[in-house]
Amino acid sequence: MKTPVILGLLQNQWAKDPQRVADMLQRRPQQRHELIRRLLAQSVSGKRLQRSLGTLFAEITWDDASPVITPMAAGRPLAPRDHVAWLLERVRPDIVFTCGKVAASTVRALGWNGPHVATVHPAARYSDVYSRLDEGCELLRQTIRNTLEPSDDVTGGD
Repeated sequence: MKTPVILGLLQNQWAKDPQRVADMLQRRPQQRHELIRRLLAQSVSGKRLQRSLGTLFAEITWDDASPVITPMAAGRPLAPRDHVAWLLERVRPDIVFTCGKVAASTVRALGWNGPHVATVHPAARYSDVYSRLDEGCELLRQTIRNTLEPSDDVTGGD
């Protein structure tokens, strides 16, 4: 099954040394999404997403609704619409998968008219965060199945 292009958006990155991460992304702009995926994979959010998404995690083009890198997880920078619009133009996704209210509301405010799956932020402190995240990831899988071309459908049938 061919996977559509999926843009996964969280709120923002945080790092103990934000300038170091910003410099790394600036030095290697062609590898931006790969670097972000690798950093995300090491975080609580990334580990929870990998648990819920399985191998699909590695197929998603990950980024953040805000380009601001904060020195702590509690940072809540605004998500500028122009940054998310730039990401949509650069990635040209078939599906947008947002994790958390900041990313979801920014995509909605831009009027994205393609498939959009919004789920809870994986690092949220809700008692049911795992079940809510699992539901969002299952909805993403259903959306992927629904966007496949008939010739890509491996389930058979006429």
